[in-house]
Amino acid sequence: MSPPAEEAVPGTFALTGAQAQQLLTVARALFRAVSRTDVKRVILDEALRVTGAYGGTLINVLDDQTLYLVRASGYDQPLEDTWQHFPMDPAYPVVQAIQERRAVFASLPELRGRFPTFVPLLQPQTRAVAAIPLMARGQVLSALTLSFREEQALTPERQAFLLLLVDLCAEALERGRLHDAQQRARERATVLSEVSRVLAASLDVQETLERITTQVIAHLADWCAVYQADEAGRPQLAAVAHQDPARVARLRGLLARFPSDPASPGSAAWVLATGQDVLLSVIPPTLLDSLPTPEQRQGVADLGLHSLIQVPMNVRGRRVGVLGVASSHPSRTYGPDDLELVRELAGRAALALDNAELYEAAQFSAQRYRSLVDATRQTVWTNSANGQMLGEQPGWAKLTGQPREVYEGAGWAEALHPEDRAPTLAAWRRAVDAQAIYEVRQRVRVVSGEYRHFHVKAEPVKNADGTIREWVGVHTDITDQLAAEQELRDREARYRALVEHAAVGVGRTDHQGRWLDVNHAAETLLGYTRAELLHLTSQDVTHPEDRREGDTHPYHQLVAGLREAFTLEKRYVRKDGEVVWAVTTVSAVRSPGGEFEYAVAVLNDITARKQAEEQARQLARVIEETGDFVAMASLEGEVQYLNPAGGALVGLPQDDAPGLRVADCFLPGDLPFVQEVILPTTRAQGRWTGDFRLRHFGTGEAIDVNYNQFVVTDPASGAPMALATVSRDIRERKRIEAEVRALNVALEERVAERTAELQQANRELARSNTELERFAFVASHDLQEPLRSIASFSELLDRRYGGRLDDQGRQYLGIVTRGAQRMKSLIDDLLVFSRLNAVHEPFTQVDMNAVLREALARLHAATEAAGAQIKVGPLPVVSGAPEELTRLVQNLLGNALKFRRDGVPPEVCVLAQAEAGLWHFTVADNGIGIEPQYQHKVFEMFQRLHIRDRYEGTGLGLAIVRKIAERHGGAVWLDSEPGRGTTVHFTLQADHPPEGKGSA
Repeated sequence: MSPPAEEAVPGTFALTGAQAQQLLTVARALFRAVSRTDVKRVILDEALRVTGAYGGTLINVLDDQTLYLVRASGYDQPLEDTWQHFPMDPAYPVVQAIQERRAVFASLPELRGRFPTFVPLLQPQTRAVAAIPLMARGQVLSALTLSFREEQALTPERQAFLLLLVDLCAEALERGRLHDAQQRARERATVLSEVSRVLAASLDVQETLERITTQVIAHLADWCAVYQADEAGRPQLAAVAHQDPARVARLRGLLARFPSDPASPGSAAWVLATGQDVLLSVIPPTLLDSLPTPEQRQGVADLGLHSLIQVPMNVRGRRVGVLGVASSHPSRTYGPDDLELVRELAGRAALALDNAELYEAAQFSAQRYRSLVDATRQTVWTNSANGQMLGEQPGWAKLTGQPREVYEGAGWAEALHPEDRAPTLAAWRRAVDAQAIYEVRQRVRVVSGEYRHFHVKAEPVKNADGTIREWVGVHTDITDQLAAEQELRDREARYRALVEHAAVGVGRTDHQGRWLDVNHAAETLLGYTRAELLHLTSQDVTHPEDRREGDTHPYHQLVAGLREAFTLEKRYVRKDGEVVWAVTTVSAVRSPGGEFEYAVAVLNDITARKQAEEQARQLARVIEETGDFVAMASLEGEVQYLNPAGGALVGLPQDDAPGLRVADCFLPGDLPFVQEVILPTTRAQGRWTGDFRLRHFGTGEAIDVNYNQFVVTDPASGAPMALATVSRDIRERKRIEAEVRALNVALEERVAERTAELQQANRELARSNTELERFAFVASHDLQEPLRSIASFSELLDRRYGGRLDDQGRQYLGIVTRGAQRMKSLIDDLLVFSRLNAVHEPFTQVDMNAVLREALARLHAATEAAGAQIKVGPLPVVSGAPEELTRLVQNLLGNALKFRRDGVPPEVCVLAQAEAGLWHFTVADNGIGIEPQYQHKVFEMFQRLHIRDRYEGTGLGLAIVRKIAERHGGAVWLDSEPGRGTTVHFTLQADHPPEGKGSA
């Protein structure tokens, strides 16, 4: 097991050149990945490549209780599908790593001790596991799990390397998150603009509702629903959208059976009542568990909801509905930004819906007025303020045939039936005196001489001061209506007497299939009361899989007159969720003119028959499709049935099975055991089970099986009826067991060989490290000592005997002195380069301005001698080793001063700017430049491009620069133009991720 993450990297850990190059390659790949999805793909691919792991998984952390496996790679068989829910169980190393926020490194023995329930889930080749959380901003974003074939893959040095790798990945993942957030913000602005444009284009209420849901589905959600309150204030589903029409039908049926409850927090009814928003980033399983019935829980689960937002739709101070959106996949998990977007959408949708409703109301009012005028123009009449019929009354005259001189005043009453005249005049006088609405029914003698029934209504028309100007009334002929009502009552009485006590369910339905009436048997079959069924349609109680839509539906054809009746078998869903089968016969009842009035449905319960048939089919299908040997024989041992798998196993066609004896299926040598043990045990105890052998009819070979023979009894009496055999081919199991035994022996031998090889490699590695340490000691002491002697005695010779030497002697002495100095410089640079591998100065916060000042101080004499101008922009604070960074800057400035053009004073410019979590530094000069063919070589050891007499140096300066930059998690490169100068670029990790552009 690993220590805490901050303790996992030993203080003396040395990052090898190969590891540094691998980290640089990964960093470049992560830098090219822009979105969070791209980063996740790169993380797993690159981690497998650079760590040597044979397989790995990436776990996404949605919240403290929700994990998803988003990627798995490298395993023989996929562990999980993409975006598969992962259990929050500390028995998994990766879950412990997430909860404790530190890496878990464990070999196979450690896994057995700490995670025993996890070990059986491992691939056979797994010998070590690493589980590391990817953290940013103090939060766990994801977790990486890697599987290794060797326990030695997780040495302390490898653990430290893995932690550095994961830090790179975590930074890239956070960068991807920020990019995705910016992208979503832009998309939200676009969505709001597009939704506003689309909604403004319609003034039809239903079309507006459909546009709302369509736009939301297109940009934001997998589900969208709009709820509006009915007359009782209950939310009704006004519009819903999803890519799968079957799921839409399922939601409608679910809401019809289980209306939204205002007492349930988070429901549409609760939002409509309280006006509060609901945001469930991840719908918890406990929410489903709290639903009262299994049917309701299963129905909601079938909708496949993952994340949910519901907000009220408010406009002009009133609540016009609720907008609900939901996603079905964890890749679309809603947060506060999505809630704010849905609020904005709800506001725009509410305004568009309100405008459409106002427009529709205005259109309806205008149409109603025109219809009223058209329908009543010939029967409208007026009276004076005191209730007298005066002036021209064309409608009344046409209706009754009375001339003006007859109907004026109260003469119009002469057209009334004698029995209705007095009550009508009394009611009219009361209405006039009370200035109230007048409404009666009366019989009027029309122009043909017959009396017809009329509904009469009149209202006073008032002046601005409240006085009555006149009365306006209308007579509506209801004679045919009253006759039809009476006929209907008579017909219904006959119908009810006929069907009320029928043994089968009988009901009537209208054009839309809504129940108009049902008998007691239908109530019993469907499990609803009559009052409840009158609010449902036949489709509402039909099983979803048996519902049919469109013009091909038999009921639609029945209503359209294309058929008079139809019969079908279908399933109904009772109120308690139970499914029942019925033979349903539906016939149409039409008016004398052939128009559809209603349909009569007769429902005959066949549930018991269907269940028996289904059980028989399932049993037969299981027997026919099983891969096991299944046979039936008489009590006397004659084979009556053999399934296809059984015939294939023993090499016998099914048609040849009847007539065989059970004994024919066994090897001759096994028959005594069959006769003496198997058959007696079966008859006595009802069953015999054990590993045995069958005979192949074609080849005669033995077939190893797990043999199970039992007695089939009569369900009613319990008497024996037949013998049955169910046997399973175990030849593969037997072969595998033998192979496993052989493989275990070979594996043990291989493990012993590999262990010896690894022990020898470790001994050689220890010896190599000892020799390297000895070389460093010699380089720092033994090689320096003779150089100091050469330099000291050369100086002494020059001082004491320099005047006695001729010019050639002094030249030779100068060559010796300069050679000793160059040798010392070379050894010093080699020591610096080797210490970068062996001795690591601890990282601290380093002010690069201070580093530059120290480097310039060390180069003061060279700067003054060259007459150089050094320009420096503002430099940042980075994380690093101060002395190493000073050496890096000193080497670059020293090269700029050294490789200058003759007669041209050096000009050096040092700048820095922030780029994607790094600081990008440039050191530009106006020197001699570098030819293009040599630019890629200058960072290698001992690469000199000029003769030593013209430009001094050891050829290690830029190699040291590259080593320091890579140790600090950066890189170095250059741009150069011969004769114009060189710009050296290097990058360093920021102490904190740079904000904005941060250029200096």
